[in-house]
Amino acid sequence: MVERIALLLLLASAARAQEPAPAEEDPNVLLSLAFRKLQTAEHVAASVDVKHEPPEEPAIGGQGGAGGMIIMETRVAGQEDPFEGRVDACRTADGTVVLLSEKDLPGFALYVGPERTVERTTFEEERFSLSELRAELTALLDAKALGQHVFDGKLAPVRDAATGEITFKGPVAREVVPAVEDPMAFTRGRVLKAEATVVVTPDGRVKSAAVKITRSDPLREMMRGEMRRVVIRGGAPPGALPPADDGRKHDIPGGSTTYTIAFRETPPSDRAKAFREEVERLLAVAARAGK
Repeated sequence: MVERIALLLLLASAARAQEPAPAEEDPNVLLSLAFRKLQTAEHVAASVDVKHEPPEEPAIGGQGGAGGMIIMETRVAGQEDPFEGRVDACRTADGTVVLLSEKDLPGFALYVGPERTVERTTFEEERFSLSELRAELTALLDAKALGQHVFDGKLAPVRDAATGEITFKGPVAREVVPAVEDPMAFTRGRVLKAEATVVVTPDGRVKSAAVKITRSDPLREMMRGEMRRVVIRGGAPPGALPPADDGRKHDIPGGSTTYTIAFRETPPSDRAKAFREEVERLLAVAARAGK
C-alpha cells in the first residue's frame, strides 16, 4: 500500500513537471481582457467629460516676415460651437446609445438607435453643435471597437506600485472615431491624430479611457496658401514666405477634443432609462401611424 501511494505521488510529480511554466504577464493582453470584460458585461454605463482646447496661434510667415502680424479668425459666421461639459452615457447590447448632458440648461438629450436618432437641445441665446459628440462618443462607447484600437496601438504600460493600476498611454489609429458628416465639417477639419490613456484596475477592469482627438485647421491652411501668393507677388525675401504647399491641404493642427470616459458596469441611470423608454414609445407610435 505504501509503495502504491509513493508511486502515485511520483507520477503526479512527473505530470506537474511536464506542465508549461506560466507565461510572463503581458500588460497588453491584460488590456485586451479588460475590454473583453467590458464588452461582455450585462450593463455598461459611463460618465464622460468633454473638453475642447483651442489651436495654437503659429505665425504664418517665416523669420522676419509679416506672418506674425496676422491674426486669423477661424470661426465661420453661423457656425455653432461643439458641446462641452459632462455627459451621462450608456450603451446597450443592441448598440443603442443614450447621452444626456449633466445640465438641463444649456443641455441636450440624445438617443442613437440602430435605425433612428432623436436629439433634443435646450439653450438660451447660443446654440451648440452635437455632430462631433454624437458620432465620436457613440464610437468610443463601443467597447469592442475601442478595445481593438488600443490593443493595436500597443500603448506603453506603467504600473502604479501603490494601487496596482496599470496606465496605458500612446497614439491610436485616427479611425478610432469616424469622420463627421456635417455641412460645416470642413471648417473643423479632419482628424490628424488620436491619443489614448487607459487605466486598468488590479482586478482587470477598464476604469477609464481618455481619448484626445486633434483636428486639422483647413481655414488656416487656406490662409497660408493665400499668404504665399501675396508674398510671392510682392517679391518678399524667402525668409518671409509661409511654408510651401506640398499637397497636404490639412497639415496645420487645429483644436483638440478630449473625451474622458469613466466606465461602470451598472444599469443605465434613471434619467437615461426614462429618456430611452420615452423615445422608443414615440417611435413606436410614429411607426404605427405611418402604416
